[in-house]
Amino acid sequence: MTMQRLSQRSSPVRVGLLVGLSVFVVVGLLGALGRLQSTENALLSLRFEVRGPRQVGDQVVLVTLEEGSVQAADGAAPWSREGLAELVRRLDNAGAAVIGLDLPGLAGNVIPARSPAEDELLARAMRQHGRVVLPIVIREAGEEQRAPGPAVRRFALGEGSVPRPRRLEPGYLAAPAAALTDAAAGLGVTNIYPDLDGAAREAPLAASWGGLVYPAFWVELLRVHEGVPAGEATVRGRRVSVGDTTFRADAELELLINYVGGYREFPRLPYRSVVTQSMAALRTQVAGKIVVVGTDLAGVTTLLRTPTAPLMPGVEVAATVTENLVAHTMLRRVPGLTGVLLTLILALLVGSLAGRSGPLAGLGITLALLAVVAAGGFGIFLWGVYVPLAAPLIAAALTGGVLVVNSASLSERRRAEAEARLQSRLQAIAGIGRLVNSSLDQNQLLVEILRWAESEIDAEGSSLLLMEPDGEHLRFEVALGERADMLKDITLRVGEGIAGTVASTCEPIIAQDVQTDARWSPDVAYAIDHDTRSILCVPMMLRDRVVGVMEVINKRDGSFTEHDVQLMQVIGAQSALFLENARLYSALSDKVDVANEELRRANDRLEYEVARITTLVDEMADGVIATDEADRIVIFNNAAERMFGVPEERAMGRQAVTVFDHPGLTDLFSMPLSPHGGSYETEIVLDEAEGQVVRAHIALIDQPGQRAVGKCAVFTDISHLKELDRMKMDLISFVSHELKNPIASLQGSCDMLHDRIDLSDERTARLLDIASHQSRRMQYLVQDFLDLSRIEAGQALELNWSEITDPEALVRGAMALCRGVGPEHHLDVEVAGGTPGFWADRDKLEAVLINLIENAVKYSPDGGDVTVRVRPEDGGIVIEVADQGVGIRPEDLPRLFRSFQRIHDTSYGRVSGTGVGLYICRHIMEAHGGTIDVESTWGEGSTFRLHLPLRTQSPEPAGPPGREVR
Repeated sequence: MTMQRLSQRSSPVRVGLLVGLSVFVVVGLLGALGRLQSTENALLSLRFEVRGPRQVGDQVVLVTLEEGSVQAADGAAPWSREGLAELVRRLDNAGAAVIGLDLPGLAGNVIPARSPAEDELLARAMRQHGRVVLPIVIREAGEEQRAPGPAVRRFALGEGSVPRPRRLEPGYLAAPAAALTDAAAGLGVTNIYPDLDGAAREAPLAASWGGLVYPAFWVELLRVHEGVPAGEATVRGRRVSVGDTTFRADAELELLINYVGGYREFPRLPYRSVVTQSMAALRTQVAGKIVVVGTDLAGVTTLLRTPTAPLMPGVEVAATVTENLVAHTMLRRVPGLTGVLLTLILALLVGSLAGRSGPLAGLGITLALLAVVAAGGFGIFLWGVYVPLAAPLIAAALTGGVLVVNSASLSERRRAEAEARLQSRLQAIAGIGRLVNSSLDQNQLLVEILRWAESEIDAEGSSLLLMEPDGEHLRFEVALGERADMLKDITLRVGEGIAGTVASTCEPIIAQDVQTDARWSPDVAYAIDHDTRSILCVPMMLRDRVVGVMEVINKRDGSFTEHDVQLMQVIGAQSALFLENARLYSALSDKVDVANEELRRANDRLEYEVARITTLVDEMADGVIATDEADRIVIFNNAAERMFGVPEERAMGRQAVTVFDHPGLTDLFSMPLSPHGGSYETEIVLDEAEGQVVRAHIALIDQPGQRAVGKCAVFTDISHLKELDRMKMDLISFVSHELKNPIASLQGSCDMLHDRIDLSDERTARLLDIASHQSRRMQYLVQDFLDLSRIEAGQALELNWSEITDPEALVRGAMALCRGVGPEHHLDVEVAGGTPGFWADRDKLEAVLINLIENAVKYSPDGGDVTVRVRPEDGGIVIEVADQGVGIRPEDLPRLFRSFQRIHDTSYGRVSGTGVGLYICRHIMEAHGGTIDVESTWGEGSTFRLHLPLRTQSPEPAGPPGREVR
């Protein structure tokens, strides 16, 4: 209740800020009392778990004395002085930079040497290496206390005391034997003090005993590694300096440990591996590195609980801390004031935002800010920066929770009030609805509405004014009360009097005493001689536009209230809507009459179009058959009757596949058209004996935005075209055969003249050469037509196989026979080295090259390079003809290799040709067992490729010898 009263008296933002500040104080007290530490520890563990294992540097190596090493030991145990001496010597020979023996048993002789000679054996190995660090341990009180000797005190950082929890007050300082201490390069405390929950989250950089401050074991490893003399590391306040490196710690001189991951995720070498593997292999693993040696054996090693593992050997923790210091990967704390400011800012921010919002919005804001802070804290954690999140998150959650509960309580109370108001308005609307349903006459309905309003509000009179079309005047439409009929002829200017003011401002007005209201204009009241004491006037709104004004006069019992205003607004809105509906109904009736007339005319036009289309279809020379979605015939014109000999009466309404006996027609109507893009075209032989052939084109009938509703097939009789094609091919075959012998004689005559006449006359030689070349071109042209005749007749091309030993000579001979090569064209041949000889029909292959080269020249009107390349590829021969001409459009590529198909494009003019060259080239390549393809870019040129199988001998008995290379 106190929160609700505060919310009612103060602004939502102020309430939210007060709540946030109060929560901040409470959370601060809890933090000071240590009540948030367990939550903070859980959040730190969660961050480690979400982050997962991290990448470890290569400067620290862990060597473990684990169960396998103990079982594999032949003589002394691995942790004996003899075993450790052997280990130190091996690591020394392998080039280890620093060796840290993290074996608490060496401190205080928990595992004593059997004789001084054993200590001396280990000490000798340590002195030989010169950079071995040993542990010192602060043991529990109650055991035998011995003051450390001078050899231990020389490693102290100075005088002083480092604070620690009272329950961890030390008993005595345990150090290794004197022989080992003298040989050590460093001594360091290995104690780690777990938190209250028993988890090791922080590692000390120094510890105090007997008034002296001793460095931690891992600090000594770093000092020896950096070459800083013993005792020259310093402690000043919360800073520990080792040479040029300074670490900022907390009040207990501790750093947060940045764990690598779970148990055994730190890189390690088993003891048995170190002493058994080759020195070369060991050197690659430890050379130049800090080696931390310790036990990982149940019952011997110290096991610690960490944020990343339930139990972890103490030596693995020590190696992790050493890696943190050496590689500077420790977790850096933000200053304590940062956490306090973050808590304060977050509590106030949640209070400010959630305080002004509803319950759901406040909850969403709180959760969003919690997610942002948690994500931000985790993101910073990935960069090695630790921000305490328990206090900020708890403060934000408490602030948001308090404000959400308070907002929900206020919302529930407001909801109850709103529900009461809604019930009142619903009753008003229901009353108006009953009135609307009771009459269709506009004036009668408005009168009933005003009477109902007077009854509900208990007023003496009422009136309704409508806006004139000019938008500047109001006219009394309906009025009730004494002398109401006298108002019919009165109009008011917008802005004049209370009604005019309501029309201009669109706001309701209550005048409890009109005589003292400056907006009151008494002219109307005087005109009808009516005593007006009070008035309630509301606008009639329709889509932000005033269409009229309603007013009730002189409430009989008391004064007009806000509830009266709301009720009149509901009545005014419903009345405006009724008037608009009446206007729209009248307009709609007129439009319906017009639409009916237009529909009648449209039906007449449709009947005319249907009759016209039916006549056109019936009179078409092509057969037309259409089916519905069930494949039943719905159109079967006269041409289809004559073409297929089926009466229309027998075809209509039946499925197409049951009407025809011809397999080509049944297949056509039963095949799916979707894989063909919705349409398909083919040729069907109806009567092979009579030579009757039709071209059939079938397509789906689609409705926009819907699936296909049928098919339509058009059949064109092309029997006469097929006869013309046959006659054309017969003529070509006849002419080619008749020209073949005369041209062969002409070529032979040219060859004979070439051998018998004197060619010293340049003009004679040139004319003879022209005659020879042209006769050979005529031979190739005639051969093309003969090949075309064979192809059209379905006969295989005859090949005269010969070995092509010089491909370049073959290409240049073809170039010499090409026409249209001008000075603007440059022909070139490129034969890849190592191209072998191959077998082919030299004449036909030369004809293919001539065709491709001439095409390249013709379709390069501006000149450029035409290059023929020959190369071996995948057990075959590839011949490419590339030009820099106009190229081929993508839509024209599928038609390139068809007979009598030519591509015409006005962009480069008309090019002469028969349209059969590429068609014959394709069949020649297929006869050789090869292929031809093209790659072209419009505007940049084309490349035709011939793929021939590599044959090293003739595939058939040798025919006539091939002609010599030209």
